[in-house]
Amino acid sequence: MNSSFPAPDDIRDTARLVLERPEFQVETPPPGGEQLLQFLEWLIRLLLRPFVWLFNAMEGFPEPLRWLIVVALFLLLVALLGHIFYTVFSVLRSPSRKTALIDVARGNELQPADFEKLADEAAADRDYIGAVRCLFRAALVSLQQREQRRLRPGITNREILSRLRDARLVDAMRLFVETIDSGWYGRQPCGEGEYRRCREAYQQLRGQGEARRHA
Repeated sequence: MNSSFPAPDDIRDTARLVLERPEFQVETPPPGGEQLLQFLEWLIRLLLRPFVWLFNAMEGFPEPLRWLIVVALFLLLVALLGHIFYTVFSVLRSPSRKTALIDVARGNELQPADFEKLADEAAADRDYIGAVRCLFRAALVSLQQREQRRLRPGITNREILSRLRDARLVDAMRLFVETIDSGWYGRQPCGEGEYRRCREAYQQLRGQGEARRHA
């Protein structure tokens, strides 16, 4: 009986060949992963090419100034691309449940409390402009109930504002209108501070309505 063993190098080579078999390849790259990396590399090179050209074209300028100009322009390009992608995504994305409900609910029998609940949900999701719109809808429903008259379909926010005669109502509603005009239509940032101010204005409007009902 031959008790000799293979040489250590032979054992290592055999083990390496076994481990290189497909069934032992646990971490395999995803399909198309290499093509994706190649595309990203090509895209990065394409984006950097104008900046490399600009950097070389400014030869003779102080090197810190050359870097400052190139980096500033690169950051500007990133900001513009980010804004473009955000705008396209905002336009193409499907409306959220809260926004869709607000748009569909124009003229139906939802109560102010329903819109207040939607405002709380939107604020919890940090959708502050959506929350402001919900509170504005609640204020409009309260106004219709108080006057016992429905608003004309298609009436604009500015037209609603021009119809008000009570100065306290005008100030509170103007805050809603200006916030919605800038935050929703103008796509300006609408943060928690704007929402809280509108929330205080809504509480003021609701308090005035309750005082009138008791009177």
